[in-house]
Amino acid sequence: MNSVRSLERALAYEIERQTKALDNDESIVQETRHWDEDAGATRSMRSKEEAFDYRYFPEPDIPPLEPRPAWIEEIRATLPELPRARRTRYVDELGVKRDTVRVLVADRASVELFEGVIALGGDPGAAANWVTQDVAALRNAGGSGSLTPRHVADLIARVADGTVSTAGAKQVLEDAFSSGDAVDDVIDRSGLRQVSDESALGSLADAVIDENPDAVEKFRGGKEGVIGFLVGQLMQKAAGAANPKIAQELLRERLQG
Repeated sequence: MNSVRSLERALAYEIERQTKALDNDESIVQETRHWDEDAGATRSMRSKEEAFDYRYFPEPDIPPLEPRPAWIEEIRATLPELPRARRTRYVDELGVKRDTVRVLVADRASVELFEGVIALGGDPGAAANWVTQDVAALRNAGGSGSLTPRHVADLIARVADGTVSTAGAKQVLEDAFSSGDAVDDVIDRSGLRQVSDESALGSLADAVIDENPDAVEKFRGGKEGVIGFLVGQLMQKAAGAANPKIAQELLRERLQG
C-alpha cells in the first residue's frame, strides 16, 4: 500500500468483511490479501496454512509468557458485556425485536437507561421502543433533560393500566424530560389522566347513543366502523379524558344489549 489512507481503507474493508463472515458463521482463513485501490477491496493472493509460512522467528529478548488460568479468568470477569452478547441476550432472553436491539445497543446512554428501566420492572419491549424512539428524539433535538429510568418505567406502567393514553404519554415524557418532575405529577398537572370510571362514562355513552340515532342504526345494521365515530363523540364530551378502550366497551354493551 502506498499511503496511510490506503492502509486505513484496507483495514476498514477487512473489518467489515470479517465481521460479516463471522456473523454468517463462516471461518476466517489465514492468507495474504492484496489491496485493490481502484476497487476499494482486498483480494486473496495466497494462503498461509501454518505459522512457519510467515517465516516468523522468536525474539530472543522477550521470554515466553504463560499467564495463569486463574489470572485470565479474573480479567475476563472484569470485562463488560460485549455488544454481540448483549444483542443476543436482549433478543433471546428479553424478547426485544432484533431491529430495535441493533439501534439500542449502538448507544451506551440508551443501554444504560434501558437496563435501569427493566431493573425497575418495566416491560422490555415497551422500554426498548420508548428509549430508541421518543427518548432518542428528545435527545437528538438537543435537549439536556434529566430523564431517569424511573420516569420511563412509570410511564410504561401508566400506559399499561390506562391512566394515560399513548398520545398523552408522549406529552408527559416531553414534560418530564425538561422538568425532571415525577410522571404522576406531570399527568395531574397537565390534566392528561384518563377517566376510566364506568359510571361516569356510562352516562356519557347513553347521551351519545340518544344524540346519534342514525349512527346507532347503522351500527346495529352491521356497519362496525361506525363505533369509531361514536367513541369520538364520547371523547369530545369527556374533553378527551375518557379511556377510549372502556368507552368503546360501554358503547358496545349498550348497542348490542
